[in-house]
Amino acid sequence: MINKKQEKFESSFSHHPIKIRHIINPVLVSPSSDLYIAQPITFASLEMAQQNAAKHGLQVDVCFTCYDEDNGVIPSTFRNAGKLNRSILDIGNFRKPRKLPLIQDIINKALLGEPVDYIVYTNVDIAVQPNFYIEITRFIELGYDAFTINRRTISKSYTSLAELPLMYAETGVKHPGHDCFIFSQKASKQYRLGSGCIGANWIGRILLSNLMAFSRKFKTFEEEILTFHIGDDRSWKKEEFNDYDIHNERELIKTLQYLQTICKSSTSADIKQMLDFHINNQIAYDRVEQNRVHRQYKTDISFLLGRQYKGSTSWKKPITLNQAPIFVVGYPRSGTTLLQSKLMTQNGIVSLPETHFFSIVRNKLRVIDDKIRPDCLKDAFFTLRERLPFSVEAEQYLTQLAENSQLSPKMMFEAIVVDNLVDNYSLSEIQRSRFLEKTPDHVERLEIIFRNYPDAKVVNIVRHPEKAILSRRANFPGEDTWDIAQHIQKWKTSSRRAQ
Repeated sequence: MINKKQEKFESSFSHHPIKIRHIINPVLVSPSSDLYIAQPITFASLEMAQQNAAKHGLQVDVCFTCYDEDNGVIPSTFRNAGKLNRSILDIGNFRKPRKLPLIQDIINKALLGEPVDYIVYTNVDIAVQPNFYIEITRFIELGYDAFTINRRTISKSYTSLAELPLMYAETGVKHPGHDCFIFSQKASKQYRLGSGCIGANWIGRILLSNLMAFSRKFKTFEEEILTFHIGDDRSWKKEEFNDYDIHNERELIKTLQYLQTICKSSTSADIKQMLDFHINNQIAYDRVEQNRVHRQYKTDISFLLGRQYKGSTSWKKPITLNQAPIFVVGYPRSGTTLLQSKLMTQNGIVSLPETHFFSIVRNKLRVIDDKIRPDCLKDAFFTLRERLPFSVEAEQYLTQLAENSQLSPKMMFEAIVVDNLVDNYSLSEIQRSRFLEKTPDHVERLEIIFRNYPDAKVVNIVRHPEKAILSRRANFPGEDTWDIAQHIQKWKTSSRRAQ
């Protein structure tokens, strides 16, 4: 039975029909690709949603753009918006060539043809619910002229179109990634997307920041059950393709710097926060060479000679730290220390005190082209020593490297690790073991941790919010005066960052 509210809502469609164009970028793949299963399911779900929208008087144009070689995998009901003529390979050189489209070229294809009111772009592995277009029209009529809808992750056990009804029925779990964008066609003509390519990290933020900057009312819908993705294997996130991520990160920095100068004040704060995050964490620097020698990285520990520590003082060779460390993170007072002590009882694991390196110390560093400026080290060393032991020998060693433009943040972190481990473990034990670092707030810096250590294991511990918050208020000076809402927001942020 249709209630009066729904009847009134559907009636508004017929009087003021909103024209929507949904564009996707399909690709011909082999059976070994995760898209081999995901794409047909996406196509079928879009057809279902389009048919359902038509029954409610909505005008939805589902179209596609792709390369010539990818034609033929698309349902005949979808409109061809024109072929793509260039790729990221026309922009730069990459270790492993991948013909990835530019997001700007895809959006340009959506602008062709009969004018529409709103454009939808989704990744080709994102399927939609039958009521997808009905709901986004409702959001538009509520005044949102740009928004994103975060997907739900469902079981990866599904393998055929026949299971689509079961996929619709599965609630799944929410995912923080941005892969469904809805925005007005008029506003999109102003977008500054650069040469960012799809199929690599950070492309979502390039598009997201433009939606935020050029909208009157923007929102990210995190809880809606309107789109879904089969599994969460993140097959695109491979170390061998990191140079594509680097390219997108550079384009993102340029985009944010431009948008900060032209967008309205309320949005400018959000843009600035995003920009500061990327600059402060040095995401723009070129990590191609760093990733090539990633597993061969050696920490020169000659600064340890002459110190009294557990092991032989005749050790003169660089030490190779295991590049698959373990990071224990979580909301403070959730049991991270207890978990660390239990993990330390296992063979092949060595551990050290909290470094706060990625959450606090690294923010004190001035980094250019992945090299630390020596003039910032004094402040960084002071901040570091407030939190854990740090030898004078290590300080002198790192200072000399910085003065010779040879010190990277990763080198500094590993020197800190070794400097603390040698008091409790022999050098041979350190070299053959995985090191474990426990800093709860590192949960907010997982992106940069995984950039330095793609094979790292992160253990996130979650405690009931009431118990965790009460313990934090009782043990952290000054925080007992915080409003409880502030504590709740910090707990929610910590939990969300680890997803």
